[in-house]
This record gives sequence, structure tokens and C-alpha cells, in this order.
Amino acid sequence: MKSTVIIAGIVVATMAPGVSAQNVKSLCQVEIPAEDAAAASRRAETVGFVKRVEGQVKVLRPKSGGFDELDAEVGMDLYAADAVATGANGGFDAIFTDNTTISGVADTCVEISTYVYKAAERTGEFRMRLGRGVVSVAAGEVAKSGADRMSVKIRNDTNLAVTGTRIVIRAK
Repeated sequence: MKSTVIIAGIVVATMAPGVSAQNVKSLCQVEIPAEDAAAASRRAETVGFVKRVEGQVKVLRPKSGGFDELDAEVGMDLYAADAVATGANGGFDAIFTDNTTISGVADTCVEISTYVYKAAERTGEFRMRLGRGVVSVAAGEVAKSGADRMSVKIRNDTNLAVTGTRIVIRAK
């Protein structure tokens, strides 16, 4: 029998008795290993900003014990571990500090799992998870800095490496 911990309507841990591994729901409501869950940062650092908002778009920002659900606005800062979720009539564009551009359409949820960019060295790491919907990615400097520096994980199954190009991905 599994025990489930729910905080603010979100499943944060599901464990079978005697099992040490935990699964949690990501911000996009995809079941993932607990160690992959977004954690609230003590020092939030801007990694990009919202360039375009159309219809219903929310930024989900982790905090201790859950997350904040903020209405996205043009110019709004994005932080590592944020997720952007759109409603049935939503769409967005986001630009990151390495010049990567991400666009999402209706019923899309994409999480920024990891983002580190060192502008002086033009290197870094960018990992995203597409929980649902369609996202278009125009890769920036991180993807061009080396193999396996940028990737998009579809739900929790497939991992796509991005190597300095444009891609469109759909997750059902």
C-alpha cells in the first residue's frame, strides 16, 4: 500500500512502505524522481524574461512547501526552476540570457530544470522538461558551446539533445 503526501493540492511524495525512493509531481504535474524536483533557490537569479503573453499564461515558481502561481506579464523575470503553463487560449515567448528563445502554444507546460550560463566563457547548461503541449526552441549560446549542454526531456521518458538549431516538440 502506498502513502501519498499532498500539500496545496499537489502530490509531493508517493511512497510504498519500506521503500526509500520517492516520486513527486513536477510543476507540470509529471511524476518524476524526488531528486529531479525543482527547489526554491535561496538566491534567485534571473535566467530570462517573458517576451510575449497571449491569453492565459502562468509562471509557476517553487517555494518551500509548494509553488506560487503568478500571472505572466511581458518583461517578467524567469528563474531557474520556474515553469510556464498556458491555458486553452494561451501562448508565450521567453528569451534567456544566452539568447535561447522558447515559444509555447495553448495547453503547454514547460519547466526550466537547470539553467547556468557563463557569458564570459560562453558556456553553460540548459535542461528543460516539457510536461504537455507544444514548444518551439531556437537554441542560443549554451547549445552551441558543446555536445549535451542543452536538452529537452519530454514528460519523463525521452531526452532530446539540442545542438545549435531550431526544434519543435509536442508532448501529449
